[in-house]
Parts: sequence; C-alpha cells; structure tokens
Amino acid sequence: MQTPSLLQSGRSGPRMLDAHIVAEEAEATIRALRIAKDAQFESLYSYLIVDEPSVQLLPLHFLPPGSEDVVGKDTLHDLGVAAKLEYARNRWLDDLVDAKDHPSLPLAAHRINDLVIALIKDRYRKVLDVSVAASFYDILADLYARHSLSLVIDGWRAGYPECAMSLKEYVEHARARHGPMRAPLDAILLLTNAPDRTLRKARVSWHNWELGVQFYDDALDVEEDFRNGNPSWVVSRTLEIFHGELDPEGTSAPPGSDEFYRIALTEGTVCQALTYAASFFAASASQAAQNFPTWAAFQSQCLCRTVSLREDYEKMIAEAREA
Repeated sequence: MQTPSLLQSGRSGPRMLDAHIVAEEAEATIRALRIAKDAQFESLYSYLIVDEPSVQLLPLHFLPPGSEDVVGKDTLHDLGVAAKLEYARNRWLDDLVDAKDHPSLPLAAHRINDLVIALIKDRYRKVLDVSVAASFYDILADLYARHSLSLVIDGWRAGYPECAMSLKEYVEHARARHGPMRAPLDAILLLTNAPDRTLRKARVSWHNWELGVQFYDDALDVEEDFRNGNPSWVVSRTLEIFHGELDPEGTSAPPGSDEFYRIALTEGTVCQALTYAASFFAASASQAAQNFPTWAAFQSQCLCRTVSLREDYEKMIAEAREA
C-alpha cells in the first residue's frame, strides 16, 4: 500500500502559519544533516520539496476556535515542521517497502531514519509542556508501533499477492499506515486542553480524510499499482472479479495491463473506489463541522472533486458501451 499523495488544501493562513515557510524550514533541516547524499537520502528528500499545504497547515486546521491566544505562532510553526518531516519519512518508508528494484540492501536507511526521528522529536520537545508530554509520547509510541506492523504486513503481501484483504481489513490497515502523520493534530489539541470528545472527533475526521485520499489515489493509480505488484483494494477487487466471475474455470491467461484496466473500469471497481472515497470525505466534513470549520471546508472541496471525477468515469464508461 502506497501512502497517498495528499490532496491540496486551499488555506494559506499567513497570519498564524505560513505553509511555504514551514516547507522551506523542513527542507533546510534535512539538507543540514551530515549524511551521505545517497539514493535513500534522495528518496526522502523528494517528498520534502513537494508542496503539501494540507500537511504543513495541519496544526492550524485543528486549532480549536478561540485558542489562538493559548498556542502562539511559534508553536504552530514547529508542529507544522514536524508534520512535514513525518510526512516525508512516512512516504519514504513506503518506498522502501514497495520498491522492487533496490540495487543493494538499503542499510543506510537506519541512520537516516534515526536522524529524522530525532529532528521530529526535537520539534515536539520545544512545544510540549510537562502537563501533556507524557500523554503525547504514549500516543506517538502507539502510532509508530501500528505503523511498523503495517510495513511488515505490506512486505509480506508483496510475496503473496493472491491473499486479498477485505474492505474492512484494508481500511484498518490504511489507518495504521497513515497514523504517525496524525501526531501534530494530537499535540495541538492536547496543548489547548481540548475535551476528549473533541479530540476523538478530530482523530476520526483526520483518518476519514486519509482513507478518502487512499481510495481516491487507488482509483487513479490502479493500472500502475497492478504493473508494480502493489495490491491496493482496487487491484485486489478487480482480480477477484476476473477470477470469480469472468474466468471462474481458470481457462484464460492472467490479464495484461491494458485488459486489467479495462476490467477495472467496465466492472465498476474504479467508480466503487471513488464512491468509498466520497463517503469518507463526507464523513470527515461532518465530524469537523462544529469545531474545525476550515478543515470541514477542505473536506467539502475533496468531496466535490471526487464526485466530479466519478461522474466523468461513469460518463466515459457509458459512452464506450454505446460505441
């Protein structure tokens, strides 16, 4: 499972947090590391130079209304940098698991990973006071542990592509895979002493957004994922349809890339994935509406974009059937 490339947030928030400045500092922090600029470094670095406002502005989106005087600009900035570094680390680790063409053992990754985690923790230490530090680091340890297991599972799945996950299993797996990128959200809400109910809603909203992006990207990347042997839910479901409905006797050769993509489209798997994505975005918007209005507005944008894309696919499929 490839962690998704995140949809863009339209909020710039220059008064409290500047996404561009956050990205620049995260990039400069990594460049300053005294490590060899090898393939592993370049892979990590590539995710830092991509502008992702939805990551860089995460702590601002989840700053409860009226808390601007409790949490200052410097705190938001440090949490934004931590979010960007964690995002890059998460995507880089995905590459290590999913890539099939490593020329050698990527042992340099250990040192790079240790250094980046140290940088992330430095940001958290700067902003977390004693009253919330213990709770936060317990949360962070749990997120890292679940993420580690998700990497192991993906590594195992690469060797057994026929072992498909159910939709429920895939959703739970995706939640674990994306988890560490949620940590700045937990930090900002702990620092503002948000009620447990608000914290729970924020977490659920964030995870639903990530699930929406996961299914959105799975729909767009289905052909590439099939070629690369990455068994996303869309890939697994399409192969399940092929073996169970289109070729139940196993008399046909496995589908090639073009045939596989045709099946994914005409049998509705791509549109089904976009339907799931839309439902997750809608749920995220609903959960965020009361306490996090800018995040809710962003989710509505993601929902509209997804529904529009699904309608385009449906129209294209209908026209192809009539031709």
